[in-house]
Amino acid sequence: MPTINDRIGSQNVIRVLANASAPPTRLNNLTDVDSAREATNGLILIWSPTGGTAGDGGYLLGNDIAAGLNISGITTINKFESNAAIFTGVTTSGTLSANTAVAMGSTTVITAARQLQNIASLDETTTATIETAISNAPNTFTNLNITGVSTFQGQTGFVGVATFGNGLKVESGVSTFIGNITGTAGLNLTGFIPGGNNTLNVVGHTELDRVNVSAALTANAYYIGASQIVSAARQLQNIASLDATTTATIESAVTNAPNTFTNLEITGISTFVGPSGHVGLSTFGGGIDVVAGVSTFAGAIDGNAGADISGGVGLNVVGHTELDNLNVSGVSTFAALLDANLGLNVSGGTGFVASTAKISDLTSGRVVYAGASGELQDSANLTFDGTELSAGLIDGGSY
Repeated sequence: MPTINDRIGSQNVIRVLANASAPPTRLNNLTDVDSAREATNGLILIWSPTGGTAGDGGYLLGNDIAAGLNISGITTINKFESNAAIFTGVTTSGTLSANTAVAMGSTTVITAARQLQNIASLDETTTATIETAISNAPNTFTNLNITGVSTFQGQTGFVGVATFGNGLKVESGVSTFIGNITGTAGLNLTGFIPGGNNTLNVVGHTELDRVNVSAALTANAYYIGASQIVSAARQLQNIASLDATTTATIESAVTNAPNTFTNLEITGISTFVGPSGHVGLSTFGGGIDVVAGVSTFAGAIDGNAGADISGGVGLNVVGHTELDNLNVSGVSTFAALLDANLGLNVSGGTGFVASTAKISDLTSGRVVYAGASGELQDSANLTFDGTELSAGLIDGGSY
C-alpha cells in the first residue's frame, strides 16, 4: 500500500499508513514528535508552540500539561493520582483517596491518620448523627470532660475507677452503689431534712472507723465493734472510760445551769464555787460542810432541829429578821438601835446595865420618881434646873 501524505495547515504533520482491505491500525512517522520518549507507556500527544524538531511548534509525547487540562464532558479515569488537584466545581467521585491529608484550602480537615481536625462548627445533621452514635451502646471514652449539667436517664455504671475533680452532684433520683464507697477525704452529707428523702439510710451491719457528723445522724442503735454504746432509747452504754476532753466537756455542761438530776449521789467533798439552788426538797444525810466561801440562801432556811453556829464570825444577818424566841446565852452586842416595840423585860442576873438611858415620856427639868409598878415618871410640881430645887404643894398644903 503506498504512503499517503496528508497536510494539516502548513505543517506536514501526519503520515497515514492506509490499507484498502482494513481501516488504519495506528499513527506512524510523526516526524515532528519528540521520539526520545516514544517507548514509554502512558503518554499522550501534547501540542507545544516551541516543540517539534525545528523548535517552531509541534507535538510532544508526555504527561506534563503546563497549561492545564480542560475537559467539559464526562471523563472516565480508572486511576487518578495527583500531587495537587484543585476542583472548582461540583466533583462527584466514587472513591476519593488521599495519601497524606484532605484539606480545605491550606487547612487540613482529615489527616493521613484519619483524624478530624480544624472543624469550626457542626451542622444540625452532623450533630444529630454524632449524638445518635454516642447514644448507642457500648461507648468507650478514654477521657470524658463535661463542663455543663449532665443528665443520666437510665442506670450509669463505671467499670473502672471514676474520678470527679469537682465532686458528684445528684439532683434527684436514687443513687445505688452496689460496691463499696471509699471516701478517702471523708463523706460530707449536707441538707438534712428529718423524715425527708435526702437522708443517709443504712440497713444492716455497718462498720465505721470514724464518724464526724455536723448536723444530725439517725440510727436505731450505735455500736463500737460488737458493743452497743447508744441504745434505741438513747441510753449511753458500755463506756469504759472518758478521756480528758470528754470529761472536761461533761463537767462544763454540768456547771452550766439549769441542770436537773433525779438522783445525785456525791461520795467525796463537793465544792460549790457559786450560788447553789435547790428547787425541791434536798436531803443531806451527812450534813453540809461548807469549807470556804459565802453560802447564800435565796429562800427561807428551815432548821427543824435548830441551827448550831460555832466559831468563825458567828451569825451575821443583814436586813430584817423575825424571831419567835431568841435565847442568847452569851454577851449580845447591838451596834445599832435596839427597837423593842412591845417592851423590854430584863430579869435576873445583873439586871439592866446601860451607859445611858433615855425615857421618851419624861420632860426636861423635872425630877424623875418611881410610879406604879416601878415605872419612871415625872411631875411639873417637882423640878430641878441644876441649881434650884422647886416643889409645889407639900403634904396637901399650899404656899
